[in-house]
Amino acid sequence: MTNLKWIWLYIKEQKFLYFTCILLLVIESIAEIYSVKMQQYIIDEVIIAGAYEKLWLYIPLIAVFYLLFSLLFVINPYIQSKIHGKIKSQLQEQALLHFYKIPFKKLQEKRDAKYVHYFSNEIPIVSRIIGEDIADIVKYAFNTLLLCGLIIYSAPLILIAILIFSIIYIQIGRKFNMKQKCAWKEIQHQKAEFLVTLEEGITSTRDIIATNSHDWESKRFSKKYNRYFQSLMQEGKLKIQQVYSMESLTLSAQLFVLGYGGFLVLNETMTIGVLVVIFQLTSTLLQSFIKLYNLIFAFSGKLVSVENIKQWLQTPVSNDGSNKLDKPIEEISFEDIYFRHNEDSDYILKNLSINIPIGKKVAIVGPSGSGKSTIASLLTKFNNAHTGKIKVNGYDLESISSEHWREKVAVVFQDSYLFPSSIKDNLLMGYKMGNDELQNYCEAMLIQGMISELPNKFESLIGERGVTISGGQKQRLSLVRALLRNPEILILDESTSALDVHTEKEIQNNIDKIRQGKTTIIIAHRLSTIRNADVIFVINNGKVCEQGTHVELIKMGSIYADLVNKELEDDRKKVL
Repeated sequence: MTNLKWIWLYIKEQKFLYFTCILLLVIESIAEIYSVKMQQYIIDEVIIAGAYEKLWLYIPLIAVFYLLFSLLFVINPYIQSKIHGKIKSQLQEQALLHFYKIPFKKLQEKRDAKYVHYFSNEIPIVSRIIGEDIADIVKYAFNTLLLCGLIIYSAPLILIAILIFSIIYIQIGRKFNMKQKCAWKEIQHQKAEFLVTLEEGITSTRDIIATNSHDWESKRFSKKYNRYFQSLMQEGKLKIQQVYSMESLTLSAQLFVLGYGGFLVLNETMTIGVLVVIFQLTSTLLQSFIKLYNLIFAFSGKLVSVENIKQWLQTPVSNDGSNKLDKPIEEISFEDIYFRHNEDSDYILKNLSINIPIGKKVAIVGPSGSGKSTIASLLTKFNNAHTGKIKVNGYDLESISSEHWREKVAVVFQDSYLFPSSIKDNLLMGYKMGNDELQNYCEAMLIQGMISELPNKFESLIGERGVTISGGQKQRLSLVRALLRNPEILILDESTSALDVHTEKEIQNNIDKIRQGKTTIIIAHRLSTIRNADVIFVINNGKVCEQGTHVELIKMGSIYADLVNKELEDDRKKVL
């Protein structure tokens, strides 16, 4: 799809308001031009002819044109801003929804600041192009044609001269056009790179201070900023050259009209009134040419933003199903699952087959890199298997609506995101629950004591990414966030790794009580906390190599037993 066709898709959704705006802009141009045109009749037919009784005819006409122009001069920007705002809101909503549907693998190919750049810079530019710039181009194109018609009627040679000046103007402009487009693209690129560095610097503040790397970070920041600044300066130089060239042409055209028009007046082939009006309209025509050219000139540069947003919104999204489960989850099975992150990498999961027992506590353990967390990402539909199927109540998981599925499944990661808001907002995230019930969950996760000590309790702010609290406290808040939703399936992906052994064990016991009769899947960090699991799956090299209870697996004396013995040995070394 071309950029213009893509733009049209947004225009036609509010075409009545859009074309009404264009019509009013055209009427505004007519009113402005004819308010000047009326001066010709006042000079020639009233002042020079001495027919002062006609003054009362032309003054009301001029007043009407000025009043109409002034009224539309105020109304039109309001309508354009309204269209601009609607399109901006539509694009942002569409972009946000699309953002959540992009496959995680594809999403992680770009830095966070790049997506921030799309929302904060590219989308406003695109919405302004669609909402205002195109209508302004139509307005000044009509303005130019109307002025040409009026001038050619009174002085064809003057119009020819202006057209020659305009052609020269356009030729000079074309020289800058490609340079400006490249400069604009470079500015957007360098700005995005600078924002990435800025975001990294802010996020890593604590590490920069801790490692005393201020000079290194300052040089890195300055390098990116200087590149961005140089790109801005390059565009500025182009604009200065453009202004110098265009202003020289405008002055030359005005001098020609004044000289040639004066000659015609002396030879009595043109009236003074016509000369005064043509001189003003010549300046207006040149300005109209300039504005029209600048709009088209800027439009060509801004199409880079249109292309960027269009390509982003056309990024392939994850295939989402439409099925909904009519009854509680009764069966989950992995059937011959193969998964890898890209075509060039090795398979992380190979021929994986698991039947998850419903209503039980299930643990998944294995060496680092064995594919434990990948199983969780597949089960939460963050990634899709390359081959094989995950069946839920007989349905292929990919055929089930993601929104519906995530109402039944909750996951707690090792490092969940916390918003720079209150504790309560972070826990509920739009979910409705009374403070007493919320407090019970916090007590079960051993975090209520910390909350009670804060001045504002649940309303206390925790800072950017929860910077004011410890890693263990973050994990406990994340556990509360998931538990209070009472999901049918709860996945804990090393969600207690920052806790000490005793706290972790107590929390796990409380989770067991809360989740009695419900399915809890634990990606184990410390094996001592999952000894009471109903079934333990041992993953190695992407396959299930062992499964059973803790006692059964110890008796096998294989991989699981080795992992347990290694953990016990590490604990003894820490004690010593």
